[in-house]
Amino acid sequence: YVVTALRQLAAYKGLDVALSSPTWTLARQKHMLVVFANAAYFGGAFEIAPGASATDGLLDAIAITDMKPLRRLRLLAAAVRGKHERFAECIRETAPEFTASFDSPPAYEADGELHHAQGSEVRLVSCPSALKVVMA
Repeated sequence: YVVTALRQLAAYKGLDVALSSPTWTLARQKHMLVVFANAAYFGGAFEIAPGASATDGLLDAIAITDMKPLRRLRLLAAAVRGKHERFAECIRETAPEFTASFDSPPAYEADGELHHAQGSEVRLVSCPSALKVVMA
């Protein structure tokens, strides 16, 4: 993730997306990254949602709005250490569900698998206790 992020740092144009939950709305604007997490770490190295809990039944939305390339580098360095939330361009919200609205059906990654949405709106819902773990 870090190598790919460094390669795309200056060239990436971002994506236009509006985000909402039952109690919160973020108007459509250019984002560098939007992550919906149910745990603190993303991609192994990034503590993208510090303090997030996989057992609280909530999702943490981390939205990083557009910025100049040098600031992107600083934010990337901070994200590796879980310190990116100090940047004004990093917006975090916690809720049981979110809706992301795009101009056209987006491609998106979910737990390492690439998907393509059928519509321009994607709804993300937490499913508490959906995964049963048995330890022997």
